[in-house]
Amino acid sequence: MKTQFVYFHGLQHKPKISYKFSLLESYFSKRFDFHYYEWVHTSNITKLLNKALHQLKDEKQIIIFGDSTGANFAYQLRELRKKQNKNDILILSSPLLNYKQRITNNKFPDNIATYMKTIEDPSNAFVIISLTDELIDQSWLIKKEYEHLKIHIVEDSHVLLNFEKHSIPVIEEYINIYIN
Repeated sequence: MKTQFVYFHGLQHKPKISYKFSLLESYFSKRFDFHYYEWVHTSNITKLLNKALHQLKDEKQIIIFGDSTGANFAYQLRELRKKQNKNDILILSSPLLNYKQRITNNKFPDNIATYMKTIEDPSNAFVIISLTDELIDQSWLIKKEYEHLKIHIVEDSHVLLNFEKHSIPVIEEYINIYIN
């Protein structure tokens, strides 16, 4: 049986499959089974996380990937599964781990803001950040050492347009280290 690869996309105005998800699925399709957890600004994220917990309850280890706002939800799912003694692999890209780190004036949905957790001491994850991110200040992640946090810095925008070239190979290396 293949390892499950779970993906939480970032904030989108119209639901669509993330290009990062498509790239990851194409690259890793022979190794992993993929799940795309879609949400919109009116979604109940608690229900979404509980749905994921239920669907994946029998899996000893999964790979959880979260992009931007979805990184916050991915982190929350990993923490919920930790309580069940699961040892998941967490990968975050352009993560919104702390709502106060937003540097854009773009309106953020109030409903989604209520589900955001403040993650000040991230640990046990692979994090892809761009110091030129135009939406989120990621610099705080490199100012301090965090427990078992591997940071991959890229020169790119928030959406990581060069994701396939600069990030997928290092994601594969990270997964290979921690996969059981």
